[in-house]
Amino acid sequence: MRIITNRLEIIPYNRPQLEKAINDPSGAAQEIDAIYGTVPYEIERSKRKVYAMKLGIIDENPKAWLFATVWIIISRQSRLIVGEIGFKGLRANGEVELGYGTRQDSRCRGIMTEAIEALCRFAFEQQDFPIQKITAVTRKNNHASETVLLKNGFTKRASRFGMNYWIKMNDANAGSRKRSVEDKEMEKQTRYDSEQQKRK
Repeated sequence: MRIITNRLEIIPYNRPQLEKAINDPSGAAQEIDAIYGTVPYEIERSKRKVYAMKLGIIDENPKAWLFATVWIIISRQSRLIVGEIGFKGLRANGEVELGYGTRQDSRCRGIMTEAIEALCRFAFEQQDFPIQKITAVTRKNNHASETVLLKNGFTKRASRFGMNYWIKMNDANAGSRKRSVEDKEMEKQTRYDSEQQKRK
C-alpha cells in the first residue's frame, strides 16, 4: 500500500516494519526503499515511544492498522525520508486524529500540505472504515502547523490550555464537498498503489 502524489510517496509501515523501526530505523526505511538520513537523538528517542504506543493500538484493532501506524513521507526524487504522518487509532464514532511532522531540512516547501491532503482524502474514501471526521491538535504558537491545516480545509473548533483543536468533516457523502482548483489539480496528481511495498 502506498500513496503517490506529484512529489511524494507516502508508505505505511506494517507491524513488523514499525517494530523494527524502534531499534533499527535505517533498516526499516530500507525495506520500503527509502533513505533514513540523519535525525537528532532526542527526536529518535521520542519516536521510539510513539512507535511503541502505535504497536499497542494496532494490536487492539489489527484490521484498522492503517489508521494507527506511521506513514513515511518520501521524496520521489531523492528517496529521502522528509517527514512522517498518520492517525492515532480509529474511534468507534468514525473519528481519527491526525499527527504529522516534517524533517527540519525539508520544511517550508509545501511537503506537509501535500501529504495531509493526500492522506485525508485516502481516509475519507475508505469504505471498510467510514471516517466521519478528522481532528488535529496544535500548540497556539505553532503557526506553520496551523497553516497546513487551514490549507487543507480544517477549521478551529476550540482553544484550551495553550492548544488549538481542529476538525475536518467528511461531507462528501452529503454531496456538498467543495474543493478549490488547486485541490482538484492535486487530486489528479495523486494515485494509490496497493501492490507490494517495493519499487519495481
